[in-house]
Amino acid sequence: MFTYNNSRVAILFLLCITFFSCKKEEKLPGTASLTVVNMVRGAQTMVANFGGTAPLTYYATAPFLYYNTFTYYQNRFNSVSGTQNIGFFCLPDTTDKSKPVLLCNIDLPVASINSLFLIGTLEQPDNLFIRDEVPFIPLTDSSGGFRFVNVLANSGPVSINIKDQAPGSLISSLAYKGVSDFIKLPVKPGVTGYVFEFRDAGTGSLIFSYTTPYMDVYQPGETNFWMWRCNTMALSGDRNGTGANASAVVRVYNF
Repeated sequence: MFTYNNSRVAILFLLCITFFSCKKEEKLPGTASLTVVNMVRGAQTMVANFGGTAPLTYYATAPFLYYNTFTYYQNRFNSVSGTQNIGFFCLPDTTDKSKPVLLCNIDLPVASINSLFLIGTLEQPDNLFIRDEVPFIPLTDSSGGFRFVNVLANSGPVSINIKDQAPGSLISSLAYKGVSDFIKLPVKPGVTGYVFEFRDAGTGSLIFSYTTPYMDVYQPGETNFWMWRCNTMALSGDRNGTGANASAVVRVYNF
């Protein structure tokens, strides 16, 4: 005999099937990639708050961004997408925590790759947002992608060349807040590295030389973060600065 209790069990069973069927059809929201680099002069450590201007209660659990430094796990965020209102606070924080040094409202479409350079000074902060178009380099092509960004304060356009080559032979002129395309260069056994020279585009005077580290890694089992990969070299600091504010290049590993 089919009793009342039997009917309740049957109904619950059908509801469970319907619920889990619906759950299977639900699509997880996609994410985007955002790389943030702190180049704000005077801000040795900044904290990213994806809650915007909402006060941060626990700084220890917030992502720390160290001045002129990039590390893959510290500066890259891969669990966000859509419109983001991100507040950046300076540590040690001597101001009202509801007032970040910089507030950036940016759109991060699903599956997009993005870079955000925090620049300027504590008194006059600024930012440079880039929607990255990272080229695919097949394994049959022994090369890497090299991109250049000019966020050097008190400097006009810069040119870039490989050492011992003519000034401006790689990039003739890159304006302030300018971003080059990714340039393919050979990365293979015999290529131990590159020395990139950043010069004043007008006078040709040398501003800064950057040597690519750890490129001569070609043994099986070793990881070469230049071969088949893309990297960005960002010229930062202040051309008239000294110490921590002097001209520098920050390498950002893209993908």
